[in-house]
Amino acid sequence: MNSFFDLLVTQLKDLYSAENQLLVALPHLLDNAECTALASALLEHMAETEDHLDRLDSISSLLGVRLAGHECKAMRGLIREGAERLEQSYATPQLRDVMIVALVQRIEHYEIAAYGNAIALADYLDLQEVSALLRETIDEEATSDRTLTALCQSQLFKDGEPRYPSRETISEIRHFERR
Repeated sequence: MNSFFDLLVTQLKDLYSAENQLLVALPHLLDNAECTALASALLEHMAETEDHLDRLDSISSLLGVRLAGHECKAMRGLIREGAERLEQSYATPQLRDVMIVALVQRIEHYEIAAYGNAIALADYLDLQEVSALLRETIDEEATSDRTLTALCQSQLFKDGEPRYPSRETISEIRHFERR
């Protein structure tokens, strides 16, 4: 590592790998979600993750660097932990859904920190277009985090039964909304 530019590229490679790993993991989380609102939030996040990768591809072109070919070990660890948690037995669908939200929020917080660091470096290097693209993504990550918190408060942590449709209804929604 010889310069702040090299450090920025390293951060961007981590983010590119993290977003790609997340794109692979989200369908598995979606398949385990019971609450329709959670399933919808995960589907929306999948679409946003594709947008995040598109922005990173644009940044790659702007900077003339290749971002692919690196593995973000932090994301790998978060996803592995989530896979282990999904294998556990849960007394209710509500408990499993809250665990999924906790996992996704951990991932969001990691991404927010990483994007924040990349923005600071881009700003320092006066790469305004790069910074603007990264800010779009960090704003979406923060919104996703707030959405998941609100979902827990409005549906998953309510007294009584949360709104859980039948498995058939969930399957129909997933089939319709998936790309």
